[in-house]
Amino acid sequence: MTTTTTTSQIRQNFHDDSINGINKLINMYWHGNYSCMSLWQHFTRDDVALSNIACYFEKVGKIKCWKAKQLMCYMNTRGGRVTMNDIQAPKLDWSSALEAFESTLEFEKNVNKELLTLHSIALKNNDYQVGSLIG
Repeated sequence: MTTTTTTSQIRQNFHDDSINGINKLINMYWHGNYSCMSLWQHFTRDDVALSNIACYFEKVGKIKCWKAKQLMCYMNTRGGRVTMNDIQAPKLDWSSALEAFESTLEFEKNVNKELLTLHSIALKNNDYQVGSLIG
């Protein structure tokens, strides 16, 4: 993933690696939102009808959407450029709620791995704003 060639006038001490890492997270959160909406749809179907699980995935999807938007706003504040990638279609049918939760857990582990990577990049480049953003 590369950043665009135009550079913002407000960009200062914002390393390309940090921008690329944030863009990766933004796209992961959008994919997570898309997947959660697919899970919500699955668990609200008449032949599945697990409304509490559907409600859970709907809420998680909204959180992922909120996180993606927060990172996009942060990029604009720092003078970075957001790169939107294609979102792969999520799985539509699940054999069980357990399978859905296991898949979601794996996704969350991958997001956590990317957050740790971004934190390391920020520390390496003395970008304390990014470091404090992600904790």
